[in-house]
Amino acid sequence: MRWVVAVAVLGLGFLLRASGEELLVNPGFEIPDLINPLNPLGWDSTEGFVPDSGACCGDDGPPAVAGGVLRFGNSDTVVVSQTANVSSSVLSKAEGFRLEYRLSQNQQPGSYWVQAEFLDASDQVLTTRRSPGSGSASAPGVWTIQSLVLPRSEAPTFEQITKVRVTLFGKQTEYIWAGHYGTLFDYV
Repeated sequence: MRWVVAVAVLGLGFLLRASGEELLVNPGFEIPDLINPLNPLGWDSTEGFVPDSGACCGDDGPPAVAGGVLRFGNSDTVVVSQTANVSSSVLSKAEGFRLEYRLSQNQQPGSYWVQAEFLDASDQVLTTRRSPGSGSASAPGVWTIQSLVLPRSEAPTFEQITKVRVTLFGKQTEYIWAGHYGTLFDYV
């Protein structure tokens, strides 16, 4: 049995693999974009990326990447995402998709959600996997690996999947300190 595997780890990025082929670009957030070095290559943010604001100052609404860790601050609306193409040859061998990610709270409590949308050639969403199912959840106090799974048998439109859009949200839930003290992701 072969699975298309997506591995998400805060700080290390997201890995989306099928039969050993990595589908996501820069799954560990460690490679900066050549045009804007604050941006991790391959990833988009609805509010851009900023330098890690450390302990007391700077813009902590948009996320930051430092040391291979995606760090969320204090914004209710910012998300980080990447869309990966899935070739028909990879899809024909896959028994399903697995998105695995690792996350933790930083020095303050944080909330998060993770979503994988499976798209067709017209960018229409065929099915979605999300954790939690709705709303947001509290980030664990220690680094924890979690996953989202889409078995072929649970998706009648599986053969129509051409892309997977992975979206991450994180936020510090108690705004005690300015800085990127919200949810951390080190791989996806």
